[in-house]
Amino acid sequence: MKNEKLNELISKVQKWFYDRNLQTQDPNKQFLKLYEEIGELSRGLAENDEAVIKDSIGDIAVVLIGLTLQLGIKTRDIFPEDSTCVLLNAAKKEDYFVLVMDQSLVAYFNRQDYQLKNVVYELMRVAYLLDYNFTDCLEIAYEEIKDRKGKLVDGVWIKEERLK
Repeated sequence: MKNEKLNELISKVQKWFYDRNLQTQDPNKQFLKLYEEIGELSRGLAENDEAVIKDSIGDIAVVLIGLTLQLGIKTRDIFPEDSTCVLLNAAKKEDYFVLVMDQSLVAYFNRQDYQLKNVVYELMRVAYLLDYNFTDCLEIAYEEIKDRKGKLVDGVWIKEERLK
């Protein structure tokens, strides 16, 4: 079963990257953004802050979409056709969060589509265990960035409020 809403959001996020010429930037900087967002997810999990968690899950997905563009990987290859999650017995959200971090570090060194796919899958498992819809989390993040003003500084998009 295809997730048309997810595919539509992926296309919108890709356009957002293209509109700002971010697809041509250094993926090393995008990996730094990935780790920044993973840190925010960690804070949200530690503080049990639903809004931060949902936003962070979506923000991580946005960053991953950008990474695929910068690395020349087909974005849809890292996102599953459906949102079915296979969970390990007795696994907790924290276990999958650690796997998100682990797979993100491995992806930095390998820069392969399957590594980014592993990050997506672990992120989806975190969302699933929290009873959040992964696609809805991406939509939250997209709605937040879609009209965002900012500037490209040394290969990193800096939102307007941080420029002042």
